[in-house]
Amino acid sequence: MLCGAIHLADDWICRSCRDRNPNWKPADVDAHDPSILPDMKSVKPKPAEAYYGKITVEDIPFPKGKVHIPRVADRDYRVTIIITTPDVMGENFRFCKYRIDKHTPGEHRIVIVETHYNEKPYNYARDINIGLRGVKDSDYLVMLNDDVFVESGWIDTLVECARQDTKIGMVGALLFFPGKRIVQHAGGNYDREVKSWATHGQMPVSHNYSGTPTKFSKGEIYDQRDVPWNTGAILLITKACVDKSGLMDENLVSHCDDVEYNFRAWLNGFRVVYCPDVQAVHREYVTRKHSIGDTPDYIYTATKHLLRVLPKAKADKVQDMVDKSNKRHYRPES
Repeated sequence: MLCGAIHLADDWICRSCRDRNPNWKPADVDAHDPSILPDMKSVKPKPAEAYYGKITVEDIPFPKGKVHIPRVADRDYRVTIIITTPDVMGENFRFCKYRIDKHTPGEHRIVIVETHYNEKPYNYARDINIGLRGVKDSDYLVMLNDDVFVESGWIDTLVECARQDTKIGMVGALLFFPGKRIVQHAGGNYDREVKSWATHGQMPVSHNYSGTPTKFSKGEIYDQRDVPWNTGAILLITKACVDKSGLMDENLVSHCDDVEYNFRAWLNGFRVVYCPDVQAVHREYVTRKHSIGDTPDYIYTATKHLLRVLPKAKADKVQDMVDKSNKRHYRPES
């Protein structure tokens, strides 16, 4: 019997269950068996509104974009949100869950994976894979960190963007640092001019426009386009893409694991799209501030594995595919 429990219509996978049962699926738990439910009577959490006031987050208005947000009554898809968190009673997770409940009307499923952020090193890919293995009945899967706080219409907008083309396998969002309207992520880029990844220390990738105030970043930041990769902090993946690409590479641990997964989607014939109409606040690294730092040996081992599974020639090929796709799908208006 697993001690992981289903509560509040969510699937909760605790640490001990995850370690003993790495292939755990939500269907393995009987939601009607009271013996597996956690004792929540002794826990008196603060109201969600208290956390809303405590964390500095400003509501970000949606720019006028190409993506139409459908009425909830028209929703004809199944979506599963996979959240990884080191603490289901912590401030970040509670506020993240509050924002999801507030801004995600209609049916949806949440899989909560309680993680080991104090591992040496922490393996994000493994925890996401636990969620991916258990959601085979969904049309779309959304990876979400517990320090990402979503805005109104986010799920429907992600899906509408994915439905623009059957070849779109992943969709990412425009993320801001909290409070100051500074860009954290506007799609990811790849520097193909870097000759040697080994001397570079890691794959030469970075966040587009990271650290740029929005008042100085008009134009491309609000234009939908294809990108080599989007951050795994919030990432929609179609079931077709998961079925063909498989699970995340757990040997990469937390070293470019989400980047490699995006590149793999391209190599499997899918497009990766940055959709600025989906906007959220990301408290980057706040959750992982207590995690163990990367050692030189770990960085060397992870980079060596990355070079094996995604050599520079393949990465360059992906960049060529991105450039061609952008010219085909986003031609400048005459």
